[in-house]
Amino acid sequence: MLYAVLLFLHVLCCGGFVLDGLSGPANLYVSTHGRDHNNGHDIHHPVRTLSQALSQLKLSTYSNRDVTINLMQGYHDLDATVHITHRSPHTITIQAHKDEEVHVTGGKRIPSNMFHKVTDTAILHRLPPESRHKVYQMNLSDVGITDLGHLTSYGFYHNREAPLEVFYNGAPLRLARWPNEGFINIRQVLSGTHGRRFSYDSERPKRWSSENDLWAYGYWFWSWADMGVKIHSLDVTNHLVELERDTWYGLKEGHYNNQSNEGIKFSQQGGYFRFLNVLGEIDEPGEYYIDRSSGVLYLWPPTSSGHLSSHDVIYTSIINDCFSLDGTSTNVVFRGFTLEACRRFGIKGNNAHNVTVEQMEIKNTGSYNVFFSGDSRDVTISRCNLHDGDGGVSLDGGDRVTLTPSGNLVTDNLIWRFSRETGVGANALSLRGVAARVQYNDMHTGQYTAIRWSGNDHVMEYNNIHHTCQNSSDCGGIHSGRDWTARGNIIRKNHIHHTLRRVPGADVRGIMLDDQYSSVTIEENVFYDNEVHTNIGGGRDNIIRDNVFYNATLNAMQVDHRGTAHSVDTTLYDKLRKVPFKTGIWASKYPKLAVIESNSPSEPRGNQIYNNVFYGAKTSSIRGLEQNVDWFNVSNNAYSDLTSDFYDVTVRDFRPQCQLAQFAHRVHFPTPIQLNQVGPRFAVGPKYNGI
Repeated sequence: MLYAVLLFLHVLCCGGFVLDGLSGPANLYVSTHGRDHNNGHDIHHPVRTLSQALSQLKLSTYSNRDVTINLMQGYHDLDATVHITHRSPHTITIQAHKDEEVHVTGGKRIPSNMFHKVTDTAILHRLPPESRHKVYQMNLSDVGITDLGHLTSYGFYHNREAPLEVFYNGAPLRLARWPNEGFINIRQVLSGTHGRRFSYDSERPKRWSSENDLWAYGYWFWSWADMGVKIHSLDVTNHLVELERDTWYGLKEGHYNNQSNEGIKFSQQGGYFRFLNVLGEIDEPGEYYIDRSSGVLYLWPPTSSGHLSSHDVIYTSIINDCFSLDGTSTNVVFRGFTLEACRRFGIKGNNAHNVTVEQMEIKNTGSYNVFFSGDSRDVTISRCNLHDGDGGVSLDGGDRVTLTPSGNLVTDNLIWRFSRETGVGANALSLRGVAARVQYNDMHTGQYTAIRWSGNDHVMEYNNIHHTCQNSSDCGGIHSGRDWTARGNIIRKNHIHHTLRRVPGADVRGIMLDDQYSSVTIEENVFYDNEVHTNIGGGRDNIIRDNVFYNATLNAMQVDHRGTAHSVDTTLYDKLRKVPFKTGIWASKYPKLAVIESNSPSEPRGNQIYNNVFYGAKTSSIRGLEQNVDWFNVSNNAYSDLTSDFYDVTVRDFRPQCQLAQFAHRVHFPTPIQLNQVGPRFAVGPKYNGI
């Protein structure tokens, strides 16, 4: 009898059950060297695929238990979207095993020895002279890749679904284009503003031959509305283009200048574009082209030698969404690995609850790295390194009718190069819903906005937001608009800088309150080196106080009364009627909104601008104030044109001293937040990243 008991215990130990306990937390192991007929209970018997590990969770062994799926070192290439449907109170965690270097990809690796130099005379003739002996090719079908996807229209708040893309040693390569940087102008619109035909300013396309899948990407009418669109026909002799479909807002003559657009303002914006998907424009390292009829990939390696190495990691993207939390999934954690090469979203959820994405690197996605829609609650994005997507994080949750908080949190992340292809709408963070907190993030290097928010009671604090609006005008580093109802939001204690206009069009701002946006509190922020630090675009009940406004290149602040023209009344009233603004918690929290209809709603009433410090003799003005003085309460601000009135501007230490010290003491001006107090407090991404 004793022998039988000992034998039973031995079997349990070998199977791994005693180590985890039958009722305590359980572990499963996944290895690229594993086998799916293994049980995955220990590191010696791992399964091979993540999907097999998840299928194990259906077994009674794992019911009513927290389960951790440990991904062991290596590249785990998905063969389909990983769908997770989990409604248990117990947690599923998918993580890197012991902080090993783990990559989960939505793609397939191409061994470098599959490439060879282009020798076909016809192809060599199509390539630019400078690249003819530097471009490599391979047939994708030779490695089993037949789903090339399709180029589709994108831009202006439309989430992109990418075709097959190519990544080299973890970085995205670029689809061959002309020009490589900047744009060319529409010279003449030939079939009316809302037509599709135009002439262009460039001799370059005369070099091309047999280009039968051309696309164009441009800001066709406004410098804040971009669109990628297929070209129906190109006449290189007469410099004529006909597009396959209409563009947003139509076409106009362009005035883009590749040297400087500083003096090209509102009336001369838009009307410029670039050609995409041009084999004849593989003219610099890091560009590629795919012939969709033959399945041949051409690329110029982005290396100093121009050669490929056996150590190079070359990936293509295959899967649309890499992870999908289906239904009202709850209690899921992603931790400590790299997720990459997804054609659309890295992680997607709808109405998901209690989901944590932490210490992840998510990159090289066709659209947002992380996308949570519907009423998603208690979603935490923490300590992640998010980059090279068409958007960083999109997050929605909470109930606006009842003002029930979402509990969503975006904290201590690095979100950068967040608009790889799309400009407008591919934000570092798209935030909706109720009562999310956005704190201690570093968001930088984007074509348009870092934070685009709507909804109520959000707090955005201790963030470092910079180098945004790099390819668009009429843009803000933090941006919202056309809403009287989005009240209770606070933007405080951030560094907001280097929001500078590079293209023709309207001004860009550190914080932009567009088209009568109303009732945000902007306080204790440090603004510097922006074209315009902030504006109030005709809205109401905004409070701007206790900020440092340093060295605007145009105006420190702009205000206006655009609402009196009634141009966006329909949108504003539609949003107003969707919420119970006259009753209950809405009337209690936002009493000014409850009576807005009887209080001249189109006038910018109730705005307060006080206790701020302005620097710059030429740019410390509040433009538009003279015409709107009856609507804006501007008081008790200090102005200086001396850098010596600040502690040390070279290290962005804007503590008032000298002449400003007396003002600061009198109004109890809070100590300006220091640069080392904003942005991530901890290392971000997987531990092996070392960031």
